[in-house]
Amino acid sequence: MRKGREIYEEGDRVLVARGGDGGSPTNGFMPQLGEACTKLINPHIYKHHVKIIIKTISDVSLVGFPNAGKSTLLKAIARSRFKPRIAAYPFTTLSPLMGTLEYPDLRTISIVDLPGLIEMAHANRGLGHSFLRHVERTKILLIMIDVQGFQLDHKNPYRTPLETFLLLNKELELYDPLLVYKPAMVLINKMDTKNATAIYDRLVHDLQNIKDVLPTLPEEMRPKQLLQVQEIAGVSAKKNEKSVAYVKDRIRVLLDLYTDELCAENATDLATVDNSKDEKLFLNKLKEHNVKLV
Repeated sequence: MRKGREIYEEGDRVLVARGGDGGSPTNGFMPQLGEACTKLINPHIYKHHVKIIIKTISDVSLVGFPNAGKSTLLKAIARSRFKPRIAAYPFTTLSPLMGTLEYPDLRTISIVDLPGLIEMAHANRGLGHSFLRHVERTKILLIMIDVQGFQLDHKNPYRTPLETFLLLNKELELYDPLLVYKPAMVLINKMDTKNATAIYDRLVHDLQNIKDVLPTLPEEMRPKQLLQVQEIAGVSAKKNEKSVAYVKDRIRVLLDLYTDELCAENATDLATVDNSKDEKLFLNKLKEHNVKLV
């Protein structure tokens, strides 16, 4: 299948098939009298099967394994015309849900809650491609992790919070290597559960020293390129409104940083910069500033 063009803005047009000649007696239309009646229509018929793929455009994408609390967070911080389905079992979200963060100064930020990913999502397991494609056009990633770890079912292995982070990192990388260069915030959810504080402290320590920790883990869990994590925060999306408000504020700060970096780059050379290179530009700025976990 030949890959076509992408459409980014309203008014963009793509030629799928060239139109035929105008009406004539040959094709059953009723043309005006004159010379056109004597001309044969174009005998070539252009026929294609076209697959249209819709990719959600949002400022922020919530990414995580099933039952991490993404829908609960969306319901807590955003206004949405969709009603998230929330339950204590995986796969309650079956399609991307859009919401809007609203601030007192009337600033709005769009956020999308993606259905839970599973291991091998990059290979389209569990409809992974249908979900991951919506991350391609987002500006920042919110990586949602259950502080108690994750196990899909009794047939699949239990994953610690650290393993969860690394496996999500690898799924994004294997689907599209550019995704890991988007700025990311890691949210450790369910901080109201047993031993959550101790687990959180250990996870933050491991993430801050991730280069030393990686060699101790199985090779299949090691991504080639780590996510560009700007901040790690603990949150209880269900029970702690203060932590939810903090996340909402930090999303805005991180998004503003992303925008400022791109504006600075664009101002240096307006003639050569175009929006399709945003991620590469941000990557260069990250390297220049030597961004580390905070």
